[in-house]
Amino acid sequence: MPEWLTSPEANFQTSGCSIRTYSAKGIEAEGIYRRGVFSITGGVTYTDAKIEGDALNPAVAGQEPRRQPKLIFQALPQIDIERFSFGTNVVGTTGSFTQDVNGLRLPGYVVVNGFVEFRPVDRLQVMINANNLFDKFAMIEVAQASIPANGVGLGRAINGRTISASVRANF
Repeated sequence: MPEWLTSPEANFQTSGCSIRTYSAKGIEAEGIYRRGVFSITGGVTYTDAKIEGDALNPAVAGQEPRRQPKLIFQALPQIDIERFSFGTNVVGTTGSFTQDVNGLRLPGYVVVNGFVEFRPVDRLQVMINANNLFDKFAMIEVAQASIPANGVGLGRAINGRTISASVRANF
C-alpha cells in the first residue's frame, strides 16, 4: 500500500493536495465569575502547531499551518436584571499565516458584539443584537502565499456591522 494512503492526514483541495503530519501542543482555559447582577464568562486557547512533514511538499516541514493563530480568546461581560439583560461579546485572535509556506501573515483582530434582551412577560423575549459593533475590518483568509505582483489577491473578511432584532415566544 502506498505510504500516502496510511498517512495520519490527507487533504485534497481543488488547487492540489497534501499528505502530511502535524504536531500541536497547547492549553485551553475557560471560566466564569458572578457577583450580583454582573457576570463575565471567558476563555483562551493557546496553540503551538507545526507541520512535521509533507510527502508531496517537504519544504513546508517545520512551518506553522495556515490560518492557525497562536492565541484565540473571548469574553462575555453581562448584566442580568429580572426582565432585562445586556452585554458584549469580545472575540479575538493573534495573527496567522495565509498559507503553509508562511510567507504572508494576516494580522490579528478583536471584534466586539453587543446584545440587549428584554423579557416583558413570561415566555416572551425581545432581542437586539449588534455583530461587529465597531465595524472592524479583519481578513480571516487569503488564498495567496505572498502579495501578487499586481497587488490583487483573493480573500475573505469578517462581516461588517450587522444589527438584528427578534421576538421569541415560548408556548
